Amino acid sequence: MTFATVLLIGACLLLASRVYVPWAGPTEGQIRRRMPEPIRARVRRLAVPLGLQLTLLTADSAFGWIPYWVTAPALALTLAVLVAPIRYTFTDQGIAVGPTSFRRWTEFGGLSVRRGRIRLTAIDGLPGVEISLPGRFEDAEVVTELRALLRGAYKGAGADGPAQVATTAASDPDGVHRDESAAASLAVV
Repeated sequence: MTFATVLLIGACLLLASRVYVPWAGPTEGQIRRRMPEPIRARVRRLAVPLGLQLTLLTADSAFGWIPYWVTAPALALTLAVLVAPIRYTFTDQGIAVGPTSFRRWTEFGGLSVRRGRIRLTAIDGLPGVEISLPGRFEDAEVVTELRALLRGAYKGAGADGPAQVATTAASDPDGVHRDESAAASLAVV
């Protein structure tokens, strides 16, 4: 087995682990919203493993370094990851991106909204979560709902629902909703 073959198998495992985690538990709480993840967001989220895998597949087609019995499944996995339906699932307890690990709202310290994306900022050095907005009329509604879910988690709102929160989302001339502040504060007084 060549070094390129080992790299391609590693890239496949890395790509699969970013999309599907078999040991991830079920989502907790009452489901509030499910939104599909746009393909542009998926490509952005998976840029490193996809780039490595496509580079190795291209090099293989040029030089023949990797056996076909490894190349064919790698190409099939790449296409499957790009076309598989992945959804954001928001519950009153947390968020899950596709069939990956469920994250509680209390793991996040705030959110920021920029050009069609919401960035949930994590606390304690954990990685944050980036959510791509669908780019439709409900963008402001999604931002308002996420703020309410985050604040509700810190106020102790249970399955009855989070407290209602007013949005500060403004509209750009191009129609994209964004927050005027750098990050939304979650300080509860």
